[in-house]
Amino acid sequence: MIPIPLAEVARAALNGEHLTVRQWAADCARERTVWASVPCPEKLSQDELCVAAAVVELLAERVGQSAPAWTADVPQASRPIYFVPARMRRSRAISEQSGPTALRRRHIFAMPDYLIIA
Repeated sequence: MIPIPLAEVARAALNGEHLTVRQWAADCARERTVWASVPCPEKLSQDELCVAAAVVELLAERVGQSAPAWTADVPQASRPIYFVPARMRRSRAISEQSGPTALRRRHIFAMPDYLIIA
């Protein structure tokens, strides 16, 4: 069971509240979330749903699990979404080139170590 709703996590990510997202990811790791069983969140915008799918795919991939089937039907973001501030040009370039594939294929850009929990 995931600790807080995935919809809230997607909104937090889009609002730049990455500490909240990181804590959620750590809680999911501690709970040993079975990613394939995570339900599709409801009442989200296209970009919120895209972020939710990308984050779930990323975390599932990192622990060698399958993502839930619903993520395959989620389209790319309607616009490029960056989890790196605009003023950090080099970091943005790194995120575009080397960020997590699960995010980049949906036009979401973050540093390569995004949501890696020690």
